[in-house]
Amino acid sequence: MSLLRVFSVSVILFSVQASMIAATREHAQPTTIDPTISAPWKQDATERFNGADVVARQVIVKFKALPDLSKAYAADARQHSISEVVKNEDILRHRPVGGTGAELFESRSKDVGTLVNEIASRGDVEYVEPDYRGRQLDTIPNDPFFGQLWALQNTGQVIDNTPPGTPGADIGAVKAWDITTGSTANVVAIIDSGIWPGHPDLVNNLWSSPKAFTVNIGGTQFNCVVGAEGFDTLDKPESCLTSNLADNFNGHGTFVAGIIGAKGNNSTGIVGVNWITSMMIVRAISSSGGLNTSDAIDAINFVIQAKQAGAANVRAINASWETSDFLPSQALFNEITAANSNNILFVAAAGNSGNNNDQNPVWPANFGAPSCKFPGGTSCYAPNVVSVAMTDNQDLLDQASDYGPTTVHLGAPGVRIFSTVLNNGYDFLGPTRGTGTSAAAPQVTGSAALVLSHCPGLNTADLKADILNTVDLKPSLQGKTITGGRLNVNSAVRYMWTGTTKLAGAGANGGGTEPPWVNPGNVSSKTNYATDQASFTQLDKATQFGFNVPAGKTIEGIQVSIVASGGCGPRFACLFQLSLLKNGTVVGTSKSTRVSTLTTYIFGGPCDLWGAPFAPGDVNTNSFGVAISAFHSGVGGGLYSMDDVQITVFTN
Repeated sequence: MSLLRVFSVSVILFSVQASMIAATREHAQPTTIDPTISAPWKQDATERFNGADVVARQVIVKFKALPDLSKAYAADARQHSISEVVKNEDILRHRPVGGTGAELFESRSKDVGTLVNEIASRGDVEYVEPDYRGRQLDTIPNDPFFGQLWALQNTGQVIDNTPPGTPGADIGAVKAWDITTGSTANVVAIIDSGIWPGHPDLVNNLWSSPKAFTVNIGGTQFNCVVGAEGFDTLDKPESCLTSNLADNFNGHGTFVAGIIGAKGNNSTGIVGVNWITSMMIVRAISSSGGLNTSDAIDAINFVIQAKQAGAANVRAINASWETSDFLPSQALFNEITAANSNNILFVAAAGNSGNNNDQNPVWPANFGAPSCKFPGGTSCYAPNVVSVAMTDNQDLLDQASDYGPTTVHLGAPGVRIFSTVLNNGYDFLGPTRGTGTSAAAPQVTGSAALVLSHCPGLNTADLKADILNTVDLKPSLQGKTITGGRLNVNSAVRYMWTGTTKLAGAGANGGGTEPPWVNPGNVSSKTNYATDQASFTQLDKATQFGFNVPAGKTIEGIQVSIVASGGCGPRFACLFQLSLLKNGTVVGTSKSTRVSTLTTYIFGGPCDLWGAPFAPGDVNTNSFGVAISAFHSGVGGGLYSMDDVQITVFTN
């Protein structure tokens, strides 16, 4: 995705008070049971529909009641409707669900979007909706030491006999887990001292090569077998690793791996930033804690070659180490920029000397500074490098952390960090009790992996910008880091547009004013939102406002952020729909989307969560407008309001 900028933001405060009419409760009618109904229902497969997880190929349908018919004729009419759906939608099985006359259908071949669109077009359907896959909000894992992990959730708890923390001084992992808990599709390479073999919280989240492949390291060819888990640059000759990943330096690599990806919700130990991930272990730190620059280069080279061979989709490297406080290595710089060319983020610890890295460079962290220069004056800026300082549980920059207003990007929790250690254990590592930028860097690396699990289409530049643009600004980091803020993975996961500068107060209605309503009216529970598009604005409340698109610019996406309130029951959907207008005429309409309490909705771009059928890039005009409509569907009653709506339009 090209670097995007915001040209217009309009903050609209308004309230849609939708009067909800309770529908008549109906009892399920008897049906002829399909022969396949007794077969086991597959409930674990999911797909994405309008940004939500839904059960794959399943929909819930209610057919319209026919009050003028006798009970027997009504049952026959309902069965006729069911039979037609079974035939037309390649239905494998169906059954009644609940006590209000709804029917659950599972198709052999059609996805949820197709089922919703096709069934909704029938005249005998009151509503059709996906079988949504829900889960508990504020997703808390069952790992027994979760309370020790203040970096993931800070409730003000006391950690390791230190003063209580500040509630909320954490990376927001719990809220982020409501969106995603990780993925094995993107690999994180940890260049460190190895890990403790067979650690119960790590072993299931290790990368395992799906294929045999060959690498050439230092002029020697190595044949890596299926199941390879990493590489060893220390023991000569070097080798691909399968199970011999033993951590040879006081558990440093084991500790780092736990922060990134200790298995989550397995009733064991701790949880990493990612419950599910794929970690490649590359051993380069010796038993004394030393690291040769040549070994670091070979380690990065292995990662790149493994990716080029199609064995591992490596998207991030964690470097909780430094090679020199003096002159930068041209060879190391070249290898890091080669990683950038292969779409790999490089996260580096800023250092633990309490120094200003603007004045006393630390490598490789300082390669991330745009002002970086080799002694001869040529640039040593590697755009994929992120340099990380450490903060404590009160959001203060730790006195031992290196910093740099132009060289260190952000802070992340790195004081009294509890993680996996040697001998299948858990503890605060070493004499510093789990304190150091070595612990802060993997918070960022793990967050990068979590963002990619939700939005794999982000390239490295956008991924880095996403993380840096969503920090929580903190006084202790302002003037000390480039962003002035501490990592917030929840914001990063939900913030899909990157490289932006927000300009407030633009739009036809200005910032903060209530736009005019178009065709206001009460919302009826009989509204069929999927089929009644022609009368959409006659039944519902809508508003529209315009944006002035700069000449020569193309719209690449629209972001809608909504704060909603009110009650939407389990059989009742509070919904909204977005339309694009050109000279007042609708040129595209999104799918209907459920309104959550506080949610950001993305239309267009690499993380289009809602499957909008229009292409925002096709609209390039100074007469561009956006219309947003609120309505509902389903059975139930109550009120809801969209209290705070912010619409942001992005151009190339």
